[in-house]
Amino acid sequence: AQIASRAFAQVREHVTPGQTEREVCQFLHRVLIEYGAEKVPYLVPVSGAGGYTQINMGPTDRALQADDMLFIDCGATLQGYFCDFDRNFAIGRLAPEMQNAYRRVYDAASAAMESIRPGRTAADIWRVMNNVLARPDETASPIGRMGHGIGLDITEPPSLAGGDETALIEGMTLAIEPSITLPGIAGGYRRLMVHEENVLVTGSGCELLTSPAGPEITII
Repeated sequence: AQIASRAFAQVREHVTPGQTEREVCQFLHRVLIEYGAEKVPYLVPVSGAGGYTQINMGPTDRALQADDMLFIDCGATLQGYFCDFDRNFAIGRLAPEMQNAYRRVYDAASAAMESIRPGRTAADIWRVMNNVLARPDETASPIGRMGHGIGLDITEPPSLAGGDETALIEGMTLAIEPSITLPGIAGGYRRLMVHEENVLVTGSGCELLTSPAGPEITII
């Protein structure tokens, strides 16, 4: 997680408008390996004008442009163990709507991390995030869950979902991943906002394994 955090910190300095998603992926892959990652099985940059509409498919040859949002999800390994977290970037300018959306998922992740304790359930943590995000005119958590276990696989039990009553225990590692949907622009596809951090459940709470993202989206 720290290797990937260091690599993400290089995006602001080295990624520029005009580069393609594929070029961003190649740059980050190289930096991750240079910093000590053994493998990078999952690295997905996606971008879009005024927001991104999906988070799982890519990269493509789409070039970054002014007013784009860039989302990058990373699953790299060290000694067989995965990290899995993402970061959001704005190209040139950030619409207030997107900053507000990001702040909501940021606040939801923060609330989740503050609420983690051994004995609480995965569903308890989901409810904390859902309470922060729920609004009548939007759909929180389009994926149906807002995080999961990580370890020797990039996705492991439990699911941070309303129906998962798995009790958290000391030593679990989790990806905290709140998300919301936003209306499409000019009748287009819905947009997403996703934020993710990795934590270790401790005897009294949790320890953040990633270098935390800030409360405002990084502007390139």
